[in-house]
Amino acid sequence: MLAHLKRSHPQTTVPVNPDLTVKESLQLAQVEQVIKKCKAIVNFFKKSSVGCRAQPLKLIQDITTHWNSKFHTMTRMPKVSDELALVCRKVNQSPEFLNSSEEKIIKDVVNVLGIFEDSTKLVSGDQYPTSSLVIPVICGLFENLNTIEILLETDVGKMFC
Repeated sequence: MLAHLKRSHPQTTVPVNPDLTVKESLQLAQVEQVIKKCKAIVNFFKKSSVGCRAQPLKLIQDITTHWNSKFHTMTRMPKVSDELALVCRKVNQSPEFLNSSEEKIIKDVVNVLGIFEDSTKLVSGDQYPTSSLVIPVICGLFENLNTIEILLETDVGKMFC
């Protein structure tokens, strides 16, 4: 993601759209696989009568066109993973639950996407002028991504970043 963000338009030094950078990075095969698994789990718990009663917190459904909905889905997953895994093990038709390496991938992806979520909220304000924030926010993205890259636990997380 950091490498993609550093690419510039040929005539300017303006970085590629961060939103497109996130969407492209979410297409990494291992990340897509984990997202599909999360989506299957959320769909099961949203549609199943057993699943609906077992939810300690409301799960967040992924919306295909919004990258931040994937972020919110994956943010919620670790918070309820113990309860959801228990139900998935006991109910025959439930989807396969996340294994520990997939949970680590989610943690890494959420850490990286959190930086973009914060930046998006900052420059999307309607109560204050935001055009003057764009350059500092882009610089902050680079700085934060460089910092967090060291803290990521998985190879997938490092590729994602």
